[in-house]
Amino acid sequence: MSVSTAGDVNGDGYSDVIVGQDAYSTYTGRAFIYFGGPVMDNNADVTMTGNSIFDSFGCSVSIAGDVNGDGYSDVIVGAYGEFIYNNYTGRAHIFFGGPAMDNIPDVTMSGETVGGRYGWIVSTAGDVNGDGYSDVIVGADQYSSAGVGHMFI
Repeated sequence: MSVSTAGDVNGDGYSDVIVGQDAYSTYTGRAFIYFGGPVMDNNADVTMTGNSIFDSFGCSVSIAGDVNGDGYSDVIVGAYGEFIYNNYTGRAHIFFGGPAMDNIPDVTMSGETVGGRYGWIVSTAGDVNGDGYSDVIVGADQYSSAGVGHMFI
């Protein structure tokens, strides 16, 4: 399970919360966004679900910043168990915020190493290259056969 601020994904002036539940439905995983406001409830406003069993979608969640420059906060969700072309490499998904935010990933990044667990940890990096857009960090804690992890920006 993971939790983070989501920033203000829907532009209503209140901070929102994202919660990851990677063990949902045989580790398919889910992530939930709860919109902030004067009175919050326990009903998720956006529910995102992994693609298949053992994806561990939601193992890590974070605000991504505003990666597409539209003025809304975006979120990033790790899924270290996702298979790509029958290889267990992992993925990280970015979901763009907005007034009609949906549960379909807008950007998907895939790991490079079989068993590398790309998406084990995700976070915003701020604007590291000065281009005016927020950048993200994605970790793969088993990147090499020796168990050495790597971080990707």
